[in-house]
Amino acid sequence: MGAEGYAGVRLRDASGQIQGFMALITTQPMRYPLLAASVLETFAPRTAAELQRKRAEEALRESEERYRTFISLNRDAM
Repeated sequence: MGAEGYAGVRLRDASGQIQGFMALITTQPMRYPLLAASVLETFAPRTAAELQRKRAEEALRESEERYRTFISLNRDAM
C-alpha cells in the first residue's frame, strides 16, 4: 500500500461501544500527526452518528421486507 503516515480514531455509539474506525493514511510521512488526529476526533461523533443511522435504516428496511414476505405468503391469516 505504500503508507508512510497514519492517524486513526475509534467511532463510538451513544453508549460508548465501538462501532468502527476512521483513519487517514498518507503516502508520505505526516508533518503534523497530532493535528490530523485532532481533526479526525472532531469529525468522529458525526461520522459515528451517520453510521448508526445507516444501520438503523437498514434494519428497518430488512424488517419491512420480512413483514411484506410474511403477508404475501399468508394472505389467509390476515
